[in-house]
Amino acid sequence: MKLNIYLFRHGETYYNKSRRFTGWKNSRLTPIGIEHSKIIAEKLREMTFGIAFKSSLSRSSDTLRTVLKYHPECDEVIIDDRIIERSYGNLEGKFHKTIINKFGKKQFDI
Repeated sequence: MKLNIYLFRHGETYYNKSRRFTGWKNSRLTPIGIEHSKIIAEKLREMTFGIAFKSSLSRSSDTLRTVLKYHPECDEVIIDDRIIERSYGNLEGKFHKTIINKFGKKQFDI
């Protein structure tokens, strides 16, 4: 039996758009992010899904919900927060520009 794994990221969030550290913060999809999720849904339309994974964050749930509109055969969705991006600790929610001004571009890039 051949199994396929399809990995895709959520669409653009309001934190992405405003250049903020997101990490474990919950940031909703922007209208562009919703369009991104529709594009990936269309690209995966002809595939078959048995199981889907998502995190408990809205950006993950909303993106997967759009994709699964084409996949009534998917009979299991597993919520696993281990797939959430890394935590940025005290930086979460802060603007990139604020951190660059405070610590410098070199430190930001690290």
